Amino acid sequence: MEGGPQRRLLVGYTALALTASGLWAAHSVPVLAGLGLLVGVCIAPALITGYTLVEGLVPAGARTEAFTWLTGAVALGQAAAVTVAGQLEDRLWDGAGFLVPMGGTVLALLTLVALRSRLAAPRADARSHVAWVTACPPQWTDPGECVTMDRR
Repeated sequence: MEGGPQRRLLVGYTALALTASGLWAAHSVPVLAGLGLLVGVCIAPALITGYTLVEGLVPAGARTEAFTWLTGAVALGQAAAVTVAGQLEDRLWDGAGFLVPMGGTVLALLTLVALRSRLAAPRADARSHVAWVTACPPQWTDPGECVTMDRR
């Protein structure tokens, strides 16, 4: 698909929100199974594209932490969704728990749309995380013997 991972993520979450929105209205097992299959088909590309964006946007030295935050956020979101869906099922009507994936995916899509400018890749000439280090032992008086390192 044209447009890179930023566009793929927006298209993927749009498809995910649309397919998840129909789950609560399914009144038969075959329809629910079909919608569940479509949701599953949409989840994998969205997750893979999210990790691809992290890899492209985050400096190499911070990627492990960024992937950890992303994985933790996904796990926390899943845990919260299951908890809320179970409570809705117990307290409201059968199928009310399916409102959670609809609400969650629509909220995620709205967040992506609102913050899409932050998904843009940094310019190639932009410097990020630049450190200048100059090491000169105190006994050295010749600045030519000092070591200067530019870390990008």
